[in-house]
Amino acid sequence: MDTTDMARTLKRRSVRIGPGCQAVRLPTGWWHLRWYDPARTPTQKQHALDTDDEAIALSRSRERFDRQLAGLYDPWRGSGRAVSAEEAVRVYEADHADRHRPKSIRVAAASVRALARSVRPGPEGRWDPAVADSGCDPSDIGIREITSDHVRRFVYRPDLSRASQLSYWRRFRAWFGWAADRQLVDANPVDDVPRPSAVRAGMKHLSRPEIERLLVAIEHHHGPDGPVPPHVRSRDRYPLWARDAFDLYASTGLRRGEGIALRWRDVVYPEDSAWGVGYIRVEDEGRVNGRRTKTGRSRRVTMIPRAEALLRRLEAETRRTSDPDEHILKGADGIRVVSEHTLSHNFRRYRQLAKLPDVPLHGLRHSFAVELLLRGASLIQVRDELGHATVQTTERYLELLPAERARATAALFAGELGT
Repeated sequence: MDTTDMARTLKRRSVRIGPGCQAVRLPTGWWHLRWYDPARTPTQKQHALDTDDEAIALSRSRERFDRQLAGLYDPWRGSGRAVSAEEAVRVYEADHADRHRPKSIRVAAASVRALARSVRPGPEGRWDPAVADSGCDPSDIGIREITSDHVRRFVYRPDLSRASQLSYWRRFRAWFGWAADRQLVDANPVDDVPRPSAVRAGMKHLSRPEIERLLVAIEHHHGPDGPVPPHVRSRDRYPLWARDAFDLYASTGLRRGEGIALRWRDVVYPEDSAWGVGYIRVEDEGRVNGRRTKTGRSRRVTMIPRAEALLRRLEAETRRTSDPDEHILKGADGIRVVSEHTLSHNFRRYRQLAKLPDVPLHGLRHSFAVELLLRGASLIQVRDELGHATVQTTERYLELLPAERARATAALFAGELGT
């Protein structure tokens, strides 16, 4: 569950900052500063504090309250004039011209204009595409006219996929947060709109036979007349680096960044282990580009025989120095550390060459987990090998087992009945 999902479970909380001023945490988790003065019109003003951290929110609130007491800040400034949606969009475009990509600005502006056109309801207040696309000018719609009901009706349109609904919700939340800061609206209407649930990505993976097909395809690609020798150097180049890298990921279940950061000092062979079992240290330090492990924890990945054989071969064939800090995975020149982009790009390229399903590089990690479960490993064991924070994350792999077992059973009878 991400931080936004967690925020939805929070209760509304308010902290008094001073007379007529309080900091309010909405159910979404985001903090706003609310002002009240019965002598002003409107009697209430609310501004986004752009944070879900209570300490930061209270600090910003006290700073604004002190400025208001000193006469340096007026929460109601500029609220007397109604601003149309079109005017607000143009102000947004000017404000963000130097801070965002032109395409991002165009998409946000087009979304708000479409929302403004949808304010005129259809029969019985339902979303009506005919009305929304009838050419209603956003300059005729005041930005303050747009309420949470309008946003909810637009976001939860039946013709939108869940992914599109979530994209619109995020876009409107950011845009109206800016509008609240600019005092173009009194409050962010998206705060009262439930966040659409994200589409859960499938746990894509490759079976062991498919992984072997991938590795063989890489070998054939670099040998015009068939598989090339296990390791070939030509002008200090390392043509089979991708084969060895993908084999390592499939044999260890490492994340992409963890594999890139792997050094020879992290490898402990069975003869050097007090347990008699080899392992790979995945430390919570020394990551490439300052990266750390995803869960912030160090762990030891058991060195299965396939991984041990691969690492011993790589040490004999590709290790250039005795420096324990030398990286294990290298690029085509056999010297430089391979990048994340290069890994993912080449995995996609060779996967297509091998005519395999559309599975990302991270799918090799899923493949390793499924293989462990098929061989009888417990969820606790798999959790520890993969470095999951909770066993609930590991339980997701159970949904892959029925299909994997069915494929394995079908393979036993593949020679019968002409299959």
